[in-house]
Amino acid sequence: MACRLRAADMLELDYPRALGFLKYALQNRDRIDLDVKRCYCDYTGDRERLLLRFRYPLCINLPEEKPLRALEGLPAKIPGPYSILLLQAGNAALATVENGRITHHNVISKYVTRKKQGKAQLNYLNTKGKSRAGSRIRLKNMALFIDEVLDWFDTHLGNRHQTLLYSCPPPLWGLLFSGKRQPPFTKKDSRLRKIPLDINIPRFAEVKRARHEIEQGRLEWSDPLPDAVREEITRLWEGGRDTPD
Repeated sequence: MACRLRAADMLELDYPRALGFLKYALQNRDRIDLDVKRCYCDYTGDRERLLLRFRYPLCINLPEEKPLRALEGLPAKIPGPYSILLLQAGNAALATVENGRITHHNVISKYVTRKKQGKAQLNYLNTKGKSRAGSRIRLKNMALFIDEVLDWFDTHLGNRHQTLLYSCPPPLWGLLFSGKRQPPFTKKDSRLRKIPLDINIPRFAEVKRARHEIEQGRLEWSDPLPDAVREEITRLWEGGRDTPD
């Protein structure tokens, strides 16, 4: 939806409270539109004016069909298992999150960038420059980089991970799927979701920063809201809402 909230209030919610509001929203689907690809719940008032937007935690992967039923199987206090995959040319920070903590993580770094231009060698695969010594080294390092990333994927990404959250430039993302060896997921895997953040050079600090954004909800609203919705927000604002069982 292209609508934007004007003069909105905003509330950040931790995972338990965000899950609670998401359940409330899905129980009122006649008034709230759900966008599972962007993790949005929108409430639109008269004249199609957007009055409320709830961005629920990105680690919650809801299906299009029967999303409320899918919520019933989720843990109430902490997210289910998910992964964070931050990739740039020659740099990767990879992690799995399970039981409320980062369980496996690795940082991979290879020299694949032309120093003067600052561009990765993968953008020069079809040029005469690849015959030069520096270019050959960068091409070899890019191949090693891809192999190490795929090794980590094969070792640590399993079907138990509900969501695969990633940040990766399109050329590099395509390169991961261009060889005989493929990642343990397809480009159309329903668990894949892009992280809507500007990512710096992938390091463990970026994993922790992304995790904070991934596990929280963000609620924005403006008047006039229905009384029932405002009462629900008030309970969240005051911290008096019981966490869901």
